[in-house]
Order: sequence, then structure tokens, then C-alpha cells
Amino acid sequence: MAYSANIPQPADNISASQSDLLNNFQALKTYFALDHNTWDATNAGLHKQVTIPNNSGADPGAAGTTGVYYAKTVSGVVSPYFQNAVGASVLWRSASGNGLVTQTTGGTPSAGTMTLPNGVIMKWGYVAGAKNGTVISFSSAFPSNCFSVQITGQRNSVNAQGYWVQDGTLTRFGFTLISQINDSIGGLYYWAIGN
Repeated sequence: MAYSANIPQPADNISASQSDLLNNFQALKTYFALDHNTWDATNAGLHKQVTIPNNSGADPGAAGTTGVYYAKTVSGVVSPYFQNAVGASVLWRSASGNGLVTQTTGGTPSAGTMTLPNGVIMKWGYVAGAKNGTVISFSSAFPSNCFSVQITGQRNSVNAQGYWVQDGTLTRFGFTLISQINDSIGGLYYWAIGN
């Protein structure tokens, strides 16, 4: 059903234009329902989603205090962008191209992986009974690199001990723990960053 512009005309008889008016109201409801809950539904008028057509041309202009949200394809991935008077910035885009921060595995306090919009990956985990020389393997390897690991040791005694990643052992698969003592530290929490 298509929307008919200029209905009714000043000289039109409303009863004669009734079908055109009804058609326009039905068309408005259909178009409104694309991104909104319709006015006769629960949560009437609220957005269900926001659909932005892909901008195949140049970035739209914005000046002064205005800002423009738009979608465009870069390297085969459609991503949301924002532009103000300063310029265009991608809002979010992940390495997988889905445009979201994704939690890919785990997601529990004991293990998990999260991918940030810029492709940086964070992994966390817990290893029970770790001690000096223990090889700690991530639940899944980083695709390319591991940049850094932060370690928190867990002990049942008041003796403070240091725990480190052994020099030269940090890889995309894991690391080797070194500590000041050889007995078990009880447990080890790690937070790793890579890509």
C-alpha cells in the first residue's frame, strides 16, 4: 500500500476521499511499525530498533553543534558511525565484523573471553593449586598475540609472596608462573590482554 500525498484536497468531499484517507493511515502505521511499537500495541510509540540505511556515498556533513549518526561499509563490514564538526568516528566494530562487544566463551568468574570493538581481546581465568613453575594455559589461545597478564595469587596464610610471569614464557597460549616459594599458592587469578 502506497502513501498518497495531497489527500484530501480543499474541494474534496470527505466521504469521497475516505478510502484514500484510510489507505494513508494504514500506510503510516505500516511505516511507523518498521522501527516502533505501533500506537495500538503495548509500549506504543517506543522504538523496537533503529534501522539506518547503509551510506554508499561520502560521509554526511555536520557543522557547529549538530551530529549525524549513519551507517557505512568499510572493508566489507557495515558499521555505525558518528560525525560532528570535528569529523567522522566509528562507534563500534569488532574484528568479527558484528559491531558488538562479544563475550565468546565462559563468562563465569572462573574463565571467559571478551572481544572489544577495536579487536582487543581480554581473557580471565582461575587456576587452583598453582605453584612456582606451573604452566598456565588460557582456556583458548589468542589468535595473534598476548600483550600482558595481570596475576593475583590466592593464599590461606598471612605470608605475603610475590608472583610473576616468568621472563620469556608469555605466549598467545599462556605463561609460566614463578613465585618466591615452591609450595602451592592455593589459587591464581589472571587477566590477560591480547589480540
